[in-house]
Amino acid sequence: MLNKNKAYACYSIHESIRLKSSSGGLFYLFAKQILEIKGVVYGVTMSEDCKEAYFTRINNIDNIHCLLGSKYLQADLRDSYKKVLNDLLNDFIVLFCGTGCQINGLKNFLEKKLNLKQLENLYCIDIICHGVSSPGLWSKYVSFLENKENSKLISVSFRAKDEGWKNYGMRYKYLDKTKFIPKNEDPYMSMFLKNHSLRPSCYNCLIKENIESDITIGDFWGINNIAPIMNDDKGTSLIVINTSHGDRLFTKIMDDIKFIDVNLEEAIKYNSAYYKSVCKPANRNSFFDDLNTISFIKFLKKYNFKKKISLKKIIKKVFKHK
Repeated sequence: MLNKNKAYACYSIHESIRLKSSSGGLFYLFAKQILEIKGVVYGVTMSEDCKEAYFTRINNIDNIHCLLGSKYLQADLRDSYKKVLNDLLNDFIVLFCGTGCQINGLKNFLEKKLNLKQLENLYCIDIICHGVSSPGLWSKYVSFLENKENSKLISVSFRAKDEGWKNYGMRYKYLDKTKFIPKNEDPYMSMFLKNHSLRPSCYNCLIKENIESDITIGDFWGINNIAPIMNDDKGTSLIVINTSHGDRLFTKIMDDIKFIDVNLEEAIKYNSAYYKSVCKPANRNSFFDDLNTISFIKFLKKYNFKKKISLKKIIKKVFKHK
């Protein structure tokens, strides 16, 4: 029986899956479960030129990899809502994973067109959301990187674990090289984490008090204070079960995860994005004015939020790569 808003610290027992994921690899397992019963999964992937994030539909386990990992920019929904409607009308089991506002929008769209029995075939998972970053900023940043490196960007990981889950960073794969940049040293990620590049609505998110998803997933920040036994710095997920529907789906993946029950109120103390919006920076409007009016190089110099690397960290890196 469901204990409403039951929370868990958990991660996949399959390390290869976990290391490719942003946190504990739970989305992979949920998606695999749906695909194994001939269902379909909707999630976010990157465009071939790496300049856009968008929703796509998959019906094959071999394609799950394109949906793994966080994409820190606003994703284009395209016609995904209409495709979900068509799938449910044709009796497919559907898993849709996105931000809370994208899921609430989907539910509002479907409830006017489907009956309760048809809606029972839909599972929704929302991601604990800091906010979504400007697609225009990201596109300009990719062009800047390609010009700087004189090479074509062919893939990007916003949550690469090259230096561990806690010290994640951006991994840029070009035609002729791969570069890893820690989160606090990458200009784009710094703008995102400092809240400058978010949509206006993200500073006053109305969804956090009205979650309509079946399951909420995110990083279990503060895991050392709650359940240190679950932290090996490879990624641990916080899972919140919101409905009995979600509880049934979670039960089906239990053989593939290590998990422990946690107190939700304690768990979210270290992940404020679960329950409140981020603060809007005082210069957020001028940030976007400058993005659209000055050269991108001048823009990056003006809004240089990169955290300076300490001498101690430089020495540590040198010895690490010897």
